[in-house]
Amino acid sequence: MAAVVSDRMEGIYTFAVEQRLSDYMGLVFERMCRDYLLLYDSGLPVNLQNVGQWWGGNPVTRKQAQIDIVALSAEGRSAIVGSCKFRNEVMPRSEWDLMKDYTRAMGGFDRFYYYLFSKSGFEESLIREDDGTNLRLVTLDEMY
Repeated sequence: MAAVVSDRMEGIYTFAVEQRLSDYMGLVFERMCRDYLLLYDSGLPVNLQNVGQWWGGNPVTRKQAQIDIVALSAEGRSAIVGSCKFRNEVMPRSEWDLMKDYTRAMGGFDRFYYYLFSKSGFEESLIREDDGTNLRLVTLDEMY
């Protein structure tokens, strides 16, 4: 409150808000991405039953794995899996490779559809892989 009263918000914003905005917005962006799938994307490859997250152990790396979005199909054999990155740099191809590793740890599905959401766009090699069916790249601008 003292920063507001003393008219020193610019310095406080740079130190206290701007540096941590992506950390805070990451959770908000994940929610926006889930809502986008549920409410606005009319070209989904499956009929959605439920949307949430997945946490589990990766038996190959023996590390914890987290998938931002797991949208189960109504028939239960397919899933949309997604990664959401609210960062100032483009999403690298390695993010898709990581998602494929994580889905191997999930098991129990016949087919996965990969949706990658990025505030700042995608690496060119990843854009070339976007076929609109197995891999779909969604920018923040597209979500509006």
